[in-house]
Order: sequence, then structure tokens, then C-alpha cells
Amino acid sequence: MSHVRCFMLQDLPFERLWLRRYADGPCPQMPGEYSYHHAMVLYRERARAEKGPDERFGYVTIRSLETPPPDDDPRWPTHCGCGFEFPPGTCHQLFPRQIWRRSDTGEEIVLEDAAVGAMWDAWWISDGRRDRYKGPGSFVGPDGLSLMVKTPAGREWFIDGPASNGPGWRRSGTAPEITATPSILINASGARPGYHGFLTAGVLTPC
Repeated sequence: MSHVRCFMLQDLPFERLWLRRYADGPCPQMPGEYSYHHAMVLYRERARAEKGPDERFGYVTIRSLETPPPDDDPRWPTHCGCGFEFPPGTCHQLFPRQIWRRSDTGEEIVLEDAAVGAMWDAWWISDGRRDRYKGPGSFVGPDGLSLMVKTPAGREWFIDGPASNGPGWRRSGTAPEITATPSILINASGARPGYHGFLTAGVLTPC
């Protein structure tokens, strides 16, 4: 992938909701030390949500306004993908993901499905740090935003976060027409590719 022009994602007061169940493993579909059984089905494509302080810890979060169905509702998943049947009493969870709107196409997505070039304000970080810009790597930029970008490596780059080899990146411009220095370096990890490039006037360009 060569040059990629960035576009903004606008956060919306809506969530996509799934009905999720999980139980202790081991599960052959998820090997490893923390293996567990898991399944979820889509419950609401678009449900109202609101931002506010977490009731227990106080940090800013987004909360669903939807009430989950009772545990005996037939819409809850009954089996893990490996065939394991969830016994009575295992966890029933309303699993949320905030919905965002692409500025270029109007498409509504969740962040896991964001395309390369997507840029967004990680508001759950910036809301707690408004007016606290202290230079590169301070988690919030000079405009009070905490900007993230989906890179061609398929992973997020936190423009306003610290770098592995220095304090962080300096940025200028108005999102998404952002220029950041120095270059971006994301190391390959296992089967996941790396990326080395520049963000200049809102365009990702490989080195």
C-alpha cells in the first residue's frame, strides 16, 4: 500500500451490542495460558448510549442505555465455536462497541473495522487531560485531542502518545490534515507486518 489519505471518524452517541457468553477453558480455538470458551451474537445494530463517569472508578466512559434480555432468552448463544455447551450460571454479558461515522463516506463503523487512514480522537483519554498539553508524548495534543491513526500495518498509532525511542511526535495542522514528526515506525510482530512511514498534511507515505 503506497500513499493513504487520512479521514476523520466522528464519535456518535450509539453503540453496537452483542449478547456474549464465556466460561473457563481450555478451548481448542483459543490455546494458551488464558484459554477460555467464548461466543457472541449481534443483538442491536444501533442502540443509544451516553458518555459519563464510570460509577466505580470515575473515569469518563460510554454506557449503553439498553437493557439486556433475561438469561433464559433464546437469543443468548448456547455453545462456544468449539462445540462446548455453556452450563447454567456462566456469564451473560451485553458486549458494547461505540459507533463512529466516517467523514468521507458517512459509513457507520466500530473501531475494530476502521480502514487504514482512519483518524479519531480517543476522547476517553483526552477528556481527562484537556488543557494539559506538555509537549510530545503527553497523551494530549496542543488542540486538546488525543489522536489515533489506523496504519497500513493494520494497527493503531497513537500520535499523541510516547514513542519507543523518544518522548513522542510533534504535530501541526488541523485533523485530519495533520503533519507529525519524526517518522512512524511500527515493528513487525509475529505474522503482523510492520510499517515505516511519514504523516504529512494528512497523508501516510511509506519510507
